[in-house]
Amino acid sequence: MQAYALTLSALALFAGCGQIDYDADDTGTTANAVPATSAIVGSKAPDFTLTDVDGKVHTLSEYTAAGQIVVLEWFNPDCPITRTYHDTKRDTFSPEISMASTFRSLSALDELKQQGITWLAVNSGHPGRQGAGLERNRKARTDYAVPYPILIDEAGDVGRLYEAKTTPHMFVITADGVLIYDGAIDDGRSAGPGEKNYVLEAVKAHVAGRKVATGKTEPFGCGVKYGS
Repeated sequence: MQAYALTLSALALFAGCGQIDYDADDTGTTANAVPATSAIVGSKAPDFTLTDVDGKVHTLSEYTAAGQIVVLEWFNPDCPITRTYHDTKRDTFSPEISMASTFRSLSALDELKQQGITWLAVNSGHPGRQGAGLERNRKARTDYAVPYPILIDEAGDVGRLYEAKTTPHMFVITADGVLIYDGAIDDGRSAGPGEKNYVLEAVKAHVAGRKVATGKTEPFGCGVKYGS
């Protein structure tokens, strides 16, 4: 599957199985960020290479080198909140995003259409656990009409590198390779989508040359189904 350069593909996925707290802070991009071996807002995002459900290889640094902003979305097709954010039958989210799903609706926003954004879903579920496996995620792509690649991380190495806690758990990385957002998709909880979309706000602020007001929030959703 071709990487979907979503110009800002919609955001949303997620989560409702076990909530994991994350301290929120207001952190923007660090001008001279140095490479890091873990995902720290304001620092270089860890590079990785994963294969999607169609066998295509994706490397983070290749996207950023091509001038793309990258949004990472931790994904579990059987997580109730993932279904909430991807369900095409829902029709409420916010005045500017008529949700059919949140992700696809975001890609239709005029103010984002000209921005180069690559959206990648990552499933770090261990084989045999909820929502894991190549065939399950191929089917989910069709069922949810996911317009971007779903990457498989069965060993959980990339998920642990980013300390991904929940599905969803979102990360935004600039074309310079700097992590500018880490946390929830929005200010909703397990009951459904909220009104303030943190991923959208981070991308818009960065594109406008402004500091990201909220660089880190508490992700919510089902715990990522790592192996032992």
